[in-house]
Amino acid sequence: MKTIEAGLAKFDSPEHAIESLLAAYRARDIDAMVAAKDFALDSQLFWEGLGLPVTDDQMKKSVVAFEKSFRDSMREQMPNYEGAKYAFAAREQLQTNLVVLTLECEWPNGQTRKLKLPVFKKESTWKTVLLPSFDHL
Repeated sequence: MKTIEAGLAKFDSPEHAIESLLAAYRARDIDAMVAAKDFALDSQLFWEGLGLPVTDDQMKKSVVAFEKSFRDSMREQMPNYEGAKYAFAAREQLQTNLVVLTLECEWPNGQTRKLKLPVFKKESTWKTVLLPSFDHL
């Protein structure tokens, strides 16, 4: 298993996107966490899931709301990834631009967790996204 290390963010592969987000959590760097996420896509998927028409203005406002909600939740209760180790256990290519990575995490207290994390590619950049029935960091 790898130890989460702070470093330069890389978004050129699904694995690098997850590693960048984990490093941001370990550094407790909310701005770096935000950089590793795609709130525009999260917002788009939310509206599509509701099956409702959405205006450009509503979309812009919901992107801002998604990011604000994330920042607020991190300020209130940030997960502790200090000393956590991880390994990629599986990689499912659901579409050309959508991969689900299974991540096994282990904390110093012996607690373990297996997460199925969706990562989406837009242009040449991979970012984590929120999809129903999958985990998220």
